[in-house]
Amino acid sequence: MSNVEEQLERFFNSIQVYDIPQYTKVRLGNNNDGGYVVAKEICENNKYLFSVGIGDDISFENDFLKLNPKANIYTFDPDGYNGKHNTIKIIKDGLKREDSYPLTRLINKVFCTCPTFIDGSHTIKIDAEGAEWYTLDRESFHTLENANQLVVEFHMLHSEYNGKHSPYFTTMYQELHDKLNLSIFAGYSNVMTYLNKHYTLYHIHGNNSLPKVTYKGYEFPPLLEMTFINNNIIKERTLSKEPFPLAIDQPNKTDRPDFESLFPFKAA
Repeated sequence: MSNVEEQLERFFNSIQVYDIPQYTKVRLGNNNDGGYVVAKEICENNKYLFSVGIGDDISFENDFLKLNPKANIYTFDPDGYNGKHNTIKIIKDGLKREDSYPLTRLINKVFCTCPTFIDGSHTIKIDAEGAEWYTLDRESFHTLENANQLVVEFHMLHSEYNGKHSPYFTTMYQELHDKLNLSIFAGYSNVMTYLNKHYTLYHIHGNNSLPKVTYKGYEFPPLLEMTFINNNIIKERTLSKEPFPLAIDQPNKTDRPDFESLFPFKAA
């Protein structure tokens, strides 16, 4: 891709949601912030849930456990939930940029090796305040490609020049920001290309904690919650025509409306 506009097009075109008839959508977690839409049947049959980044909220994990009382649930957050739980394992550790395989390192703390990935009976949830990008970009194929379900809140941050300078310096600053965004969205695109190779996007919801932004002809929420299902367990899929958000979705913040629509990302 030669410029930031082309990279933006590549990234947003990679976000395609599919209907998968064999699964039923269910929302787990608190009302409003803290809830995610997932595939009910997968949760009911998973042996493990690995949740990375929980803050002080384990409502999703509690609801997962209600669906599947036999599930083994591990949460990872260095500054997160300080309570105790009889079933859910609370581990005070998180993703680290210096790790070659950040997610694998966390799970290896539990198992020393990763035998659970042989049969792939697990869900991974990541809400890591931006760390999801470098984690998914460098994570070992073995760890990710065998998960049945992947639930991620993506933080799509970018850099935009809003200063006022002379025309000469305005051009200079704008070129600098464009180069930065070219690199940022190239990284986002690489992650989505990898995910689309192994997973199908099953659900999407815009977190209304931040307003939509308009940049280079695209309008999008900076925070997107996405649920992916492993291609190896999908029997049939069709491109979704649903007008997201769905009735099952809820706004993260109650003092403002949920986004009326997500698609198309291309601004009018």
